Amino acid sequence: MVKRGFNYIRDDSIAERFHAERNAQNPSREKLDRLIAEIDIINQQLTVLEDDFSYTLGEGSRWLEDLILKILLSVALTVEFTGLILTISVTRGITRELNEINKATSKITKGDFTARAMVLSKNEIGQVASEVNQMTEQLVLSNKELGQVAYIASHDLQEPLRTISNFVALFQRQYKGKLDVNADEYLAFIGEATFRMHLLVKDILDYSRIGNDKKLVRIDLNKEVQNVLKGMAINISENNAQINTSPLPVIYGFLELQYLFQNLISNAIKFRKKEVDPVVNISVQDSGKEWLFTIKDNGIGIEEKYHERIFTIFKNFIQTVNTQARE
Repeated sequence: MVKRGFNYIRDDSIAERFHAERNAQNPSREKLDRLIAEIDIINQQLTVLEDDFSYTLGEGSRWLEDLILKILLSVALTVEFTGLILTISVTRGITRELNEINKATSKITKGDFTARAMVLSKNEIGQVASEVNQMTEQLVLSNKELGQVAYIASHDLQEPLRTISNFVALFQRQYKGKLDVNADEYLAFIGEATFRMHLLVKDILDYSRIGNDKKLVRIDLNKEVQNVLKGMAINISENNAQINTSPLPVIYGFLELQYLFQNLISNAIKFRKKEVDPVVNISVQDSGKEWLFTIKDNGIGIEEKYHERIFTIFKNFIQTVNTQARE
């Protein structure tokens, strides 16, 4: 605000003198002019005072307006900034919780049932994380129960199969040559079916034991595959099969991996094309995150409609090996 200074004539009787002179019998023009001049000076000073007051009032009004605007702006910015901080904080918290759930579920779907989602709050997302952990615990428990059921069932089935197999063999020895051709053929069918059933039950029993101790060991797959080929040497020779292997890695995994190579090679030889010698190629690629094994043969193959069902029973085991076995 700007302050203006001035001097003014103060004479409380000027109005009375002007009135007395004007009402006199012979008013003096000169006195009246002097009084009017004094009144004009006072009017000028009052005008300056009014202008200064108006200016000061305007300045004060503008100053107050600016102050109010600044206060309102400060309040708005404070509210906005506080809201922004709260939003960022809440968003980061939600994102972190969702990331924890995502990481845990990703590991679980890959067969790592030891993974758990970290519960960071008691809100709805925290409840989801807790429920994921509870479902994982139930899944682990169900897998253990299924493994126990498979083990018990396959173990108990061995006894009746042995009984059937033994009595068929006994029957064949005791009545050899005494029965007609059809009876001998029927007994042979029963013996072969019993033997296949015995192998299937044994496979289920072996599968129920796979990875139960969860102990990974260092495995040189080159040696394991060579051991498999030595054990299958007669079968390979009789079928004139050719097995080609590229250099294989050393990994950490379950010893049952040798059965995987053995079964795949055996099936490649068994399901061969007529008049074609079996050829099996074993190779591996390093993708940087995992080993990708390929066992390719020139056999009859499997119909496309069965592709999705081939490895369903072994899916969890294969995923567990993929996540834990790579060095």
